[in-house]
Amino acid sequence: MDTETGLYCIYTDGRTRYYDPVLMMYLDAETPENVFGNLNIINGLDRNAITVDNNINLIPNHDNIYTSSELYPDPFYDPDAEKSWWEINWKKAVQWISFCIMVAVTILLLIIPGTQAHGMGMLMAGIKFAISGAVIGGLIVGYINSKNGYSFWDGFVEGAICGAINGYTTGALLYGIANFKDIVASANRALSKGVYVLDPKIKSDIYQFESRAKLLEHFDRHNSQFRGLYETADDYLAGANNVIKNGTYNSTLNGYQMYYRITSKGKDLYHFVGMTRDGAYITTYHPKIF
Repeated sequence: MDTETGLYCIYTDGRTRYYDPVLMMYLDAETPENVFGNLNIINGLDRNAITVDNNINLIPNHDNIYTSSELYPDPFYDPDAEKSWWEINWKKAVQWISFCIMVAVTILLLIIPGTQAHGMGMLMAGIKFAISGAVIGGLIVGYINSKNGYSFWDGFVEGAICGAINGYTTGALLYGIANFKDIVASANRALSKGVYVLDPKIKSDIYQFESRAKLLEHFDRHNSQFRGLYETADDYLAGANNVIKNGTYNSTLNGYQMYYRITSKGKDLYHFVGMTRDGAYITTYHPKIF
């Protein structure tokens, strides 16, 4: 194709002819010898037609150009030369921007104590869709590559990456849409009650268990409920004192409670520290639903 004129240079029947894709006709007339063979066909004497039934005053039949030689594109022609970066890459840009937004939302929900359950749900939904997307996308693009004579595995890797990104975005977005009201309610409830992040490094000698044995007993019994928040019994004791210092006294249970987060079932989870009747010692420390 000639990029300056927009014409195709076709080599056929031992000579070169120019074809106009707009007019859908040859600009160079056919030789009389070849045309005379079409005397018995209506419009067969049109020397510029693509085919014998494609007269200039009739509707084009959109047939392909018939030639004995293969058509090759102009090696110097770049269809994207005059396009902007956005026109060329907008699909990939939207794909990556959407993916980054959903990852950021997932991380935000995981950080806020009141929405951690939903953050984990969004993460798991995104991962499930990402795995499915990677497998399906990899197989499809790999198959297309192999059919076109290219490497299956190169196509598989490209399709898997694209499928995983789109899959995570789709899975996380669907989870967010399905649980949008619950997520907003959890965040509002957590913020309205005040969200505290327990600091196990706060050391205090004000309140102790009645004995070291009692401390170790309750640490062994309840540590798993804190999901690794405390590494040692001393950290566990410091956490209990942190609840006493920053929490609210519950006269009915004779202890201190501090809001922590909302469970996956929508329940309010608190950290609770029980005290002896005289308030001198700690009797227990564990998560509790109110």
